[in-house]
Amino acid sequence: MQAAAMAPDGDAVEAAATASSLIFLGTGCSGALPDVRCLIQPSTPPCATCSQALTLPPEKNPNYRCNTSLLIDYCDNDGTHKYILIDLGKTFREQVLRWFVHHKVPSVDSIILTHEHADAVLGLDDVWLVHPSNHKNEIDHLPVFLTQFTMDSNFQGHARGCHLTLTESLDAIKTICPKKALLIGMNHEFEHQRENNILAERSGREGIPVQLAHDGLRIFIDL
Repeated sequence: MQAAAMAPDGDAVEAAATASSLIFLGTGCSGALPDVRCLIQPSTPPCATCSQALTLPPEKNPNYRCNTSLLIDYCDNDGTHKYILIDLGKTFREQVLRWFVHHKVPSVDSIILTHEHADAVLGLDDVWLVHPSNHKNEIDHLPVFLTQFTMDSNFQGHARGCHLTLTESLDAIKTICPKKALLIGMNHEFEHQRENNILAERSGREGIPVQLAHDGLRIFIDL
């Protein structure tokens, strides 16, 4: 499987200008990948996923994963684009430099925070980087949507279980029965190509295509 960050062809460029899409800014766990511990305290044998994450540039390496984050690129009927950011964690600045630039995303129009963990909210400190502004360099208001629980937890230090295991994720997928499922939030136990081969076999048996997403992946959809 090739990473999505290969140079786009003419059709992809045209689609990006006229269609809505989902852009996976990050698909990793809180610590991101490669896991620093695997590099400074290597195991025997070395961690295959984290070792492989260093063998290629991040934009061509599906095992290099920033904190989980998704960008909705909504294209209106008149061709106007609005960008909705879902979660911005500790690696947000890196994601802006890598994927906003690559996919030509100029700014963000609103933000949705799904929960209060550091890998979902600590990028707020850098959100000014993607604020829309006018020719006078005046910064517009940027709406942020979140639950009251998440708002309260940010100040009181509460935590909750909001992440699923692979088995729990697959069980949820079987309940929902989507046409296609892309998994996110993987740690170094999930080597991209190996796990996708296993998931492909399972998908064939159960009739629901399931694969691991990867940083930079762009999916064009109707919204």
